Amino acid sequence: MHQRNFAEKSKRCCCLNLKKISAFTDYNDYFAAGTSERQVQAISAGIREFLKKAEIKPLGVEGEANGQWILLDYDDVVISIFLESLRTFYDIENLWDAPRMNIDEMPWK
Repeated sequence: MHQRNFAEKSKRCCCLNLKKISAFTDYNDYFAAGTSERQVQAISAGIREFLKKAEIKPLGVEGEANGQWILLDYDDVVISIFLESLRTFYDIENLWDAPRMNIDEMPWK
């Protein structure tokens, strides 16, 4: 799956720049949502495949089996892919008063 494919499948993507307000990561989180568990898993697999080609491996992966909320920990970047209904329910990206970044500004570009 190419970067373009998982970006097209993702809904409501955003990234928060937490460099100045977080001790555990610089860019927590890149958020994306999928409309089904299978789509959430496909988005996660596409991101992992893309970063693996650049020899970037996650420190940890959580939630991949159930496909409702998958967390990919890449140290300075933490990626959360949600089932759309869970993303709306938890509204995690609004917990921080942090600047939003365009996806084109991501450090792996």
